[in-house]
Amino acid sequence: MIEKLKNLVPVNKVYIGKYIRHLKCMPLRQKTIDTKAWWIYTYLSWSEFSDAKEISPGWLEDYFLELKLFSAGLSLTGRRSFSTIFG
Repeated sequence: MIEKLKNLVPVNKVYIGKYIRHLKCMPLRQKTIDTKAWWIYTYLSWSEFSDAKEISPGWLEDYFLELKLFSAGLSLTGRRSFSTIFG
C-alpha cells in the first residue's frame, strides 16, 4: 500500500508503515486497512506533506472543517477516527 502513496516524505512513510502494521494486528480486512491509510494520506496531502509529528489538533480541526464545506452530505465520522493517531 505504501508504494502507491506518492510524494510522501520518508519520515511519514515510516509513520504510516507502523500504523498499517498496527492495523494488521486487528481483525480487519485489507480493504479497510488500505482505506484507513488513504485517509491519512489525504490529510498529509492537504497539509503539504508536513511531518506527521508536527500535526496539531488545530490543524486537524481545520482539515475537518474544510472537508465539511466540500463534502456536504458525506459522513466524516470514520475520518475522525484517525485523528487519534496524531494527538
